[in-house]
Amino acid sequence: MLDIGAVTGDGREFHSDSQSEFAHFIKGCKYICGHNILNHDLKYLQEVISKSNVERLIDTLTPSWVLRNYPRVENILRFLRNKSCNACDYCADALSLDSALTKFFGFKDFRSYNGNPLQRDAVRAAGWDDSVKDMETRVKTSINALE
Repeated sequence: MLDIGAVTGDGREFHSDSQSEFAHFIKGCKYICGHNILNHDLKYLQEVISKSNVERLIDTLTPSWVLRNYPRVENILRFLRNKSCNACDYCADALSLDSALTKFFGFKDFRSYNGNPLQRDAVRAAGWDDSVKDMETRVKTSINALE
């Protein structure tokens, strides 16, 4: 094995050929996600992963025969990508607007206008592909309610 590369949700990075160091790196991780992890990586990392507390392996590979036989799968996957299941710790953290605000910009809270979370609403609308017109209507309604 030449290299094991990994990144955690909090941005820690790992690159090494050492399985024991990788075992230490993934300690405390609930999920491991990888491209073709089930049919390739797992052959080499099965022992390390089986001794960890990892609850789930997520494979991001969509086999070409699936795309060839079921072309709509690509659109479905595009729709589902980065959508929260609203049920697991991974989605709660990795897809959280608050976590992203802190991680990328260093702010703890979104700004509000007279108690209305307009900035959060705008970011949510952009992140979840809400209609700009719907967002504009909500903003105008909030502002009109204040007047």
